[in-house]
Amino acid sequence: MSPRRTSLVMLGAGGTALEAIDLVAALNARGAQFDLTAALDDNRERWGTRIRDVPIPGGLMRVADFPQALFVDTLGSTASFRLRPGVIERLGIPDERFATLVHPLADVSSQGSIGAGSLVFPFVVVAAGARLGRHTTVLPHSVVHHGASLGDWTILASHVVLAGDVSIGTCCYLGAGARVIQRANVGDRSLVGMGGVVIRDVPSDVTVVGNPARRIEGDPG
Repeated sequence: MSPRRTSLVMLGAGGTALEAIDLVAALNARGAQFDLTAALDDNRERWGTRIRDVPIPGGLMRVADFPQALFVDTLGSTASFRLRPGVIERLGIPDERFATLVHPLADVSSQGSIGAGSLVFPFVVVAAGARLGRHTTVLPHSVVHHGASLGDWTILASHVVLAGDVSIGTCCYLGAGARVIQRANVGDRSLVGMGGVVIRDVPSDVTVVGNPARRIEGDPG
């Protein structure tokens, strides 16, 4: 008898979902038993369509239609990353119903840790003593050096580098190619723009860009 397969349902059908499809395929190639059953998205124009071969039957509130599935948190963009905790809270899905997926080509130290519901993509490095919180997303080729930590709900786009003992708060977004100097802190719900170089602490609820990274004029945070 073949092993029982696990149904996965993605929450969100955007770019992260596209990459998650390849992540699941890579895990299945290494012996995992996952079926990507559906993707749920609140954009009505996507209902009844597919993302690759995965059907999009409706919005996020249809999670109750999948009582046996695990969910994959593919929510979050530069426009919506601060909203993720509230969205999941409204859906009432406990952490144990979320899959934690780590690509086979990611390098995670035995002394590192990854929280529930997180996604770690190929060629990511999670070094000794590094900690990823719950529902973190780390896109390809990012490096989280020794002792660095990501708060819950934080997203690292591709090629982000966090030096040793960096602390990133909850619900942050670091754009592609961002860099953070050792022992610097980025406050909760802040965004570091693409290619930003953080050389001093960043407060909560702001957007910083550039090299060195500076708060943008008119930022409402």
